[in-house]
Amino acid sequence: MGSIRVQELFIYPIKSTQGIRVQEMELTELGPAYDRRWMLVGEKNEFLTQRKFPQLSQLFVEFDEDGLHLFTPSMRRIKVRVPITRERIDVKIWQDVTQAIPADAETNQWISELLRINVTLVYMPESSKREVRGKSKSGLSFADTHPFHLITTPSLIDLNNRIVNENLLSLCFRPNIVVEGDFAPYDEDQWDLIKVGEAEFRCQEWCSRCQIPTIHPFIGVRQGSEPLNTLEKYRLWKQEIWFGQNMILVSKAKIRVGDPVSILTRTENSLAEMQAHG
Repeated sequence: MGSIRVQELFIYPIKSTQGIRVQEMELTELGPAYDRRWMLVGEKNEFLTQRKFPQLSQLFVEFDEDGLHLFTPSMRRIKVRVPITRERIDVKIWQDVTQAIPADAETNQWISELLRINVTLVYMPESSKREVRGKSKSGLSFADTHPFHLITTPSLIDLNNRIVNENLLSLCFRPNIVVEGDFAPYDEDQWDLIKVGEAEFRCQEWCSRCQIPTIHPFIGVRQGSEPLNTLEKYRLWKQEIWFGQNMILVSKAKIRVGDPVSILTRTENSLAEMQAHG
């Protein structure tokens, strides 16, 4: 295996909205700093995503220490400050219920106009607790299942080569870390403990894919059944489609584009081997 390095880094300040490409990333147990600490909920305080509202990919976000700047191609820019009120509401994300702080009324009205339903933008304060399910005991932001998500360029290139007239971007899969190098496609299936720069991560499980990769990451329109239709032909196991790795943080350090990546330990079985054994 040749050299491996970080090709791209992404942060998603508001769950299921436009990602931000960054050159360096500060790491926390909950995920990259600023990543998915905000989320949109509906009238029953249940989380909203591109699965039902693909136009969320056109909600662009910039962030600083005070909060967020939101804008779309057709709507005015607004500033959203990190709320300091003591008000807390229970919000639901998958099977978890945790406490969050609602944003101000002007912000919620602005986003409600975009989605044409009543929504509330909420912030996860440090006092809120949410954990990765299973034995890891890692904390978790508003990300679906794990604090960090990794994909690799060799696997993405292989997938694109299998799809006619398609050139999927890494953003279609909403990774935090994109790794490139001279290794076989899907070699990451067997990565266990990896080192990125001076930080270490534990690969917990392959990432099960939903419908979001079928949505164009900038236009906000569902583009048909690809890439899921192609992935289903060779990445289906236990009725799920798998692409990429979900990870937790083992040792903290700032990481940067261009950092070397080392595979410290590996697991025995690839997805192809698991498929072969039923």
